[in-house]
Amino acid sequence: MTLSKIFNFKSTVFNLLILAFFIQEFYIDYGFAIKPYMIVGFFFILINIRKVNIQFNLQSSLIFVFFIYSLLSLLFNLNNNNSINMFLGVSLFTLLFFLISSLFKNEKFEVHDLIIPGIIITSLSLIYYVMGFANLDLLNKANPISYGLLFDRGMPRFKGFANNPDYINLFIIPFFFSSILYLKKKSNAKILFCLCVISVLLSMSLASIFVYIIISIVYLINNIRNFFKYFIITAMILIFCSYIISRNIFIYEIFERRLSHVETGSGRFEMWNFGIHEFMNNPIFGSGIGTIKNISLEFGITNMHNTYLELLIEFGIFGSLPFLFLIFSLLMNKKENNSINKKFLFYSSLALILNLFTVSAQVHEMLLFQIFLTQNLNNKVNNKIIK
Repeated sequence: MTLSKIFNFKSTVFNLLILAFFIQEFYIDYGFAIKPYMIVGFFFILINIRKVNIQFNLQSSLIFVFFIYSLLSLLFNLNNNNSINMFLGVSLFTLLFFLISSLFKNEKFEVHDLIIPGIIITSLSLIYYVMGFANLDLLNKANPISYGLLFDRGMPRFKGFANNPDYINLFIIPFFFSSILYLKKKSNAKILFCLCVISVLLSMSLASIFVYIIISIVYLINNIRNFFKYFIITAMILIFCSYIISRNIFIYEIFERRLSHVETGSGRFEMWNFGIHEFMNNPIFGSGIGTIKNISLEFGITNMHNTYLELLIEFGIFGSLPFLFLIFSLLMNKKENNSINKKFLFYSSLALILNLFTVSAQVHEMLLFQIFLTQNLNNKVNNKIIK
């Protein structure tokens, strides 16, 4: 069943909802962000209101427990505006999850249905990035943003429709792995794969690039028949890129500048050390929802660049467990390697989990989207086996 057949004439709204998950930059700020996927999501719920039938499973139960703990945490931080705003964000996240997942609990779609939306989103994002070069005079300013481009220490980093280059790699995850799984079967998958690789490289996010490389190697090893062929192709691409970098002074300087901060994790190691000390001040119950902004400002930053560390700081060990179980539940019940749905869910979920070590995304739309994919594709996992 394809996306266009799921809700008949309502499928256009459904497709808009899929696309809205990947547009992070444009939002309404009420202390917390009202994002495009929320607006389209509520409209989608409205036109399907009669089909809403909320039921509890493992993931919905974990989200509900996390919501209750967030509420209790808020009661001790009512004088903190950041706490109130964060709780409102958690509330919207929870509400949307329950309503939207209830609509899709019996609906299915194929992994390859992500290919066309992926081509649209990545193409528009790259065009938005190229538009940023029209304002090269911003180079003299501190980390200026121009359309889909962020000048980070003089480096033109790709961020597309995300808030920053680190987040764009979260949005690329479902598109990247859907394209890999259909490289041989669909020509448009090859186009999407190239767009994804270009996007990841242009983001210049070393941690994310490393995650993509590691998981791609794991995938190739598990599909040993294709391993040596793709290994040779990859080696040739790397040799070619190395030659281009060495021969182009401008590209070489950017490459050298980006690698110059590797030993310090671009300041993250010192930041995480500070975060660990803050966590140890309240290790069991945490400092309270939304307090991470106040703590980060003491260090002169806006976040910890580590979702798990932020969870532990705000909610402690006790409050973090439901959310951590939720995240790692995405890897559960995926032992059959010959199902294309299981392969997609395993590799995309693993990529998301690893990327959360270097970005702050407690209540992020891509986590919601990944849970949505997991719940729906798992319904088919035992019925469709790819030989």
